Amino acid sequence: MAVQRLPNVQIYFRFYGDSFDPDEITQRLGIEPTLKFRPGDPITSDGRGRRRRYGWAVKVGGYDTIEIDGMLQELREQVSVSSFLVRKVCKDLDIEPVIVCGVGAERADIMPALYFPTDFLRWAAEMGASLDVDVLR
Repeated sequence: MAVQRLPNVQIYFRFYGDSFDPDEITQRLGIEPTLKFRPGDPITSDGRGRRRRYGWAVKVGGYDTIEIDGMLQELREQVSVSSFLVRKVCKDLDIEPVIVCGVGAERADIMPALYFPTDFLRWAAEMGASLDVDVLR
């Protein structure tokens, strides 16, 4: 029996925008991002491509998995600040938070269960965050 290849899943709590300082988000939220960048920064580790916008993100994964519930909990633990603070930063800097669930399924035999429990959706809504699911085949 062949072993099934699992998709690679990453989940981000991120901010993208045209004119903000990623270091200000770090300072105001008191959270170290997994990723931050400015226009002109390279997109890949080998220097290919250049960023066009500003970005700040906390990333969980990439894990080869079909279950994301543990990843959602890990994200909540890493972004353990008040929703009031997140909303204030967003208002002050004119940015919006987005929770992105990225699924790299190009070599996967099966797809993950993309189930977002009510308590997670409530938490995201309190933060003012939208939800984006990207599946790459």
